[in-house]
Amino acid sequence: ICGPRLRFAPPARRGLQDFLPPWPPLVRTLKLALTHLPSRLIRPFILRFMTTVLGPEPALYRDGAMLVNRFGQRCAVEESSPGEAVGSQPDQTATIVFDQRIADKYSAWPHFVSTAPGIAYAYIEDYRRTRPDLYHRAATIPLLAASLGVDPDTLAGSLASHNSIAPSKLTTPPYHALGPLHAFVTMTEGGVRVSEELQVLRGDGTPVEGLFAAGSAGQGGLLLEGHGHHIGWAFTSGRIAGRNAAQARAL
Repeated sequence: ICGPRLRFAPPARRGLQDFLPPWPPLVRTLKLALTHLPSRLIRPFILRFMTTVLGPEPALYRDGAMLVNRFGQRCAVEESSPGEAVGSQPDQTATIVFDQRIADKYSAWPHFVSTAPGIAYAYIEDYRRTRPDLYHRAATIPLLAASLGVDPDTLAGSLASHNSIAPSKLTTPPYHALGPLHAFVTMTEGGVRVSEELQVLRGDGTPVEGLFAAGSAGQGGLLLEGHGHHIGWAFTSGRIAGRNAAQARAL
């Protein structure tokens, strides 16, 4: 199981990209646009993806950012991973709180909030511009609490507790927040036991006649880490399993 991992809440309104059909001519047109159009025209669309689909980098918390739940109570990241800390909350929801020091640091390379390696990087300003529904800024903690809709005393107490143990304290106003975030199990790995022909195997290693597996169901215990590996395996295993299933049926 991969997770729980953090992902930002989707926009309240769906964007144009949600309605585009996966037609080959349209895909080819988009590929040409990504290749040849100036980056200033393409970057807003890419960043919309970056700030919506991807989660924040764990380095944020190592640099002192604080996770709080929807009541403004601190999530104990130091006792677990950020995903586990948020996943233990009643509604699996949290917000990242940080100060101007961290905002400045995560405004330029090499410190980014989120990334798809080889595609793009998203910084604080990108979230402010493309996802104003996620971004909060206030001169003081009580004002930030009002913006988040939480009790100011609770948030102030969480910050005091966080600063008492954090390696880098949050003390430089103005204060910022990104959220809500939700904790998800983003994928399960492994699948059933299969042969080289992707035929499903029993516990004793004998094949189940006529039964083949592909995609995540047919990984045979493999863990596919990295961008694109799962869709690559889905295409490849689907072709292999489909071909062998057709041949088995013909026999």
